[in-house]
Amino acid sequence: MKGQAGYMIFAPVTGRFATATPADAGSWRRLGPREKPKAGEVVRSRMVGARPAYVWDASQTDGEPLPVTPTPSLLEGEAPSGLWEGLAGQIRVAGFEVLRVEHEGMIFGANGVTDYEARTVAVRENMDPAAQVKTLAHELAHVLMHDPDDE
Repeated sequence: MKGQAGYMIFAPVTGRFATATPADAGSWRRLGPREKPKAGEVVRSRMVGARPAYVWDASQTDGEPLPVTPTPSLLEGEAPSGLWEGLAGQIRVAGFEVLRVEHEGMIFGANGVTDYEARTVAVRENMDPAAQVKTLAHELAHVLMHDPDDE
């Protein structure tokens, strides 16, 4: 609604930093606004300050109600024959052990977890086979794309 006073908050100001040797804390350099990193450099964003910004409570606004966020649902049904074994084989080739756990409470409430330190991938068993295979495919993506040693 026009004329309503917003709440002042401190909003983060971030900067982009690059380095070819991420383990060396002194090697990071701040990138300029349109500057691109050099070949082989890793880029990270970091908070460099704060600035005042204003926000409004939903009750202070007009307009259509916000849409209700859809609730995720697990896949149901059987998985294609051989798919679990194929995905698990790729995970093992990457040097990880595949584990099946009884329920999500054993893996922090998740459907699956990749642990790089222990070199394990765990998937919960209390889902339909289709959901288990989907989760294993998701964890395989973590194995292949998010190894902390590659960052």
